[in-house]
Amino acid sequence: MQHYNLQLCIDEQESLRELHGLRIKNEIIDAIKEETGKCLDEIKKSKGIDRNILMDLLYRAGRPAPGIRPLFGWVSC
Repeated sequence: MQHYNLQLCIDEQESLRELHGLRIKNEIIDAIKEETGKCLDEIKKSKGIDRNILMDLLYRAGRPAPGIRPLFGWVSC
């Protein structure tokens, strides 16, 4: 019975970590949109500094590269 409770705690922690990561991702995207005055689609299509900053901040916030690629429409190899 204790093993089940321990696993439940681990699963809950992983879920909370994932939710926290999604919240941080959305906060970063919202901040970049506000600062640039561009929507996410404009930033994704651009090849400029705005896109580079967004990608860098998402990576630094703990989003793995495979988690960032789909946001920009890239397919992982």
